[in-house]
Amino acid sequence: MDATGATRSALGLLAAPSPAPWAALRLLVPGPTLSRASALLRHDAGHGDVSPR
Repeated sequence: MDATGATRSALGLLAAPSPAPWAALRLLVPGPTLSRASALLRHDAGHGDVSPR
């Protein structure tokens, strides 16, 4: 992840990052790359029916 302030702000991550225990991190699978460009990408798809059933 790009750790610049602009990227964190675009992702809504306003607090400074803190380290996590390696024992917990090693259990996580790699996810999508977090970048400023991805955070600012607009999507044109609707959310469908959001009413609870």
